[in-house]
Amino acid sequence: MKWIRKIRPKMITDFTNNKKETIGKGIGIFTPNSNKLSKEELIEGILKGVEKFKSSKSRNIVLYNLDILELKDFQYIEKKTGLRILNGKQTMVEFLPMVLKELSTFLERKLIDEEILIISDNSFLTYDLIKDLSNRFKFLTIVGNDGYWIEDISKKIYDTTGLSIFYTRDINRILKNYSIIINLNEDVLIDIYKLKSTTIVFDLSIKKLLARRVNSSNKNILVIEDFLFSCEELLLERKIFDLGKEVPSYKYEVFQDNNIENFRKVVVNIEEYTLRDLAYKKIKKRSNI
Repeated sequence: MKWIRKIRPKMITDFTNNKKETIGKGIGIFTPNSNKLSKEELIEGILKGVEKFKSSKSRNIVLYNLDILELKDFQYIEKKTGLRILNGKQTMVEFLPMVLKELSTFLERKLIDEEILIISDNSFLTYDLIKDLSNRFKFLTIVGNDGYWIEDISKKIYDTTGLSIFYTRDINRILKNYSIIINLNEDVLIDIYKLKSTTIVFDLSIKKLLARRVNSSNKNILVIEDFLFSCEELLLERKIFDLGKEVPSYKYEVFQDNNIENFRKVVVNIEEYTLRDLAYKKIKKRSNI
């Protein structure tokens, strides 16, 4: 049996909004004589911290860094605590239509006329995204493993918006047809070399495996991995919440705020860009527009 040091979760601060209402608690996880935690110790610390400080109003867990744990660890912690670990996926889904609209303005291109491929994770987030995009874009295609689920949501979308959605399971056969690809699936396998060189990929998955594969194999493809936001007007304890002037989508998700004015940048292969810079320095340059 592996020996694990005594874990000591401690309350560091209350997080408050601009109305001075408490919206969360900052909890630190410590071990005697060491700042380095193993994954097992970290998970134990999270569980003990939640057990000690959880209240009837607690709904979510915001980790300092999503990369330190695996998806199975998230699921284990959520099952044990009854709380949801925020991962930014919902925030990116909510903001993506607005981001596409602004990007279209900077590109001076009618993205509404371009075909969008959505790689489904068979969740309510995929449905929400398709429903929102169907009111703004003419051509949507869904790829996924659950044909019955996709047929069901396609029917619902048609009944509410009148838009017919194309569905296929053979993703590699159609990749070359799309300029915009939105991925929500954690285990997607595609032939990266069949993507058009001008393709823009939005990887909304949690672990960003598609983004890593594309960035390491085909650097001509532009992959947007995350959105960055300002929360200066939403949180008083900015320095403790960390990460400079902007915060990633999973931290912004705690505010449940979809104000586009708080949107600041996108992350592309670790680099940060405003939508204007992305359009002029990356996309137009790449497309020779």
